[in-house]
Amino acid sequence: MVHKQIIGLFVRNYTGVLQRVTSLFTRRGFNIDSLTVSPTNKEGYSRITVRILGDDEQLSQFINQMMKLNDVKKVEVLPESSSVISELIFIKVKINSEDRNKILTASPAELTLMLYEGAIKFCNIAMIAIEKGDLQKAHTNIKKAEDIITEFKVTLNHKYPVAEDFEKIYDYIYSLLVNANVKKDPEILNQALVEIRGMRDTWKEVMNRTRGMNQ
Repeated sequence: MVHKQIIGLFVRNYTGVLQRVTSLFTRRGFNIDSLTVSPTNKEGYSRITVRILGDDEQLSQFINQMMKLNDVKKVEVLPESSSVISELIFIKVKINSEDRNKILTASPAELTLMLYEGAIKFCNIAMIAIEKGDLQKAHTNIKKAEDIITEFKVTLNHKYPVAEDFEKIYDYIYSLLVNANVKKDPEILNQALVEIRGMRDTWKEVMNRTRGMNQ
């Protein structure tokens, strides 16, 4: 059965080691879903954490091949049930010093809210651009909203049944955004805005309830 696997590699921190490791993934036909590299408490060594898509047999063969690389000292599978896993999204935005401080000090829940607000802002900018006939500006901002919705979808934790419901909603919003972008249709874009605002308001309510429980 094909499913996502998380692998931890303990490697020598030599020039070219990352390229040699990723090339093995490519040769074996694995699609890298995410990859991070971090230092370890042992000088001269790094940890590479990779999330890939494959079945158990492929994974076993891959580990055997990986251990043949001289720079790889240890390979281990990290089960999601016993691992702490988080997702990051990197978005470049123009902000003032006050907003920058808000982002740097925000909790994960607050960052999620900011992303919803960002998607709403991009849709509003696109709406005005369509009205003014600036189709390129409309396209650029709708794409930014699409990227945020895509990030919400791919970071869903499917261990929880509610994730399937969220995925359907995100798919619907994404399809509205794509359709609105192709047709430059403000009515379709407004439908997407209504859905995103609904998700934003629901998230706010969850945050408020959580704060109330913690007080």
